[in-house]
Amino acid sequence: VEPEKIAYGSDVPFTEFGRELVRLLEVAAEVGLARESLESILGGNLRRWMEEPAPAPAECELRSS
Repeated sequence: VEPEKIAYGSDVPFTEFGRELVRLLEVAAEVGLARESLESILGGNLRRWMEEPAPAPAECELRSS
């Protein structure tokens, strides 16, 4: 999955946010995730999605699984 299609979500308040974020950063480093991709996942994508106008219903792509 492309990084621009991923948004970070936590289980706060059910988990410790700090520990979860440290683990995410460790995994990102292990797999060599680019800083730009990590920034997008951690909030850039959500910000971009919120600023973009919603597509018209006819423009939505339906996929079967």
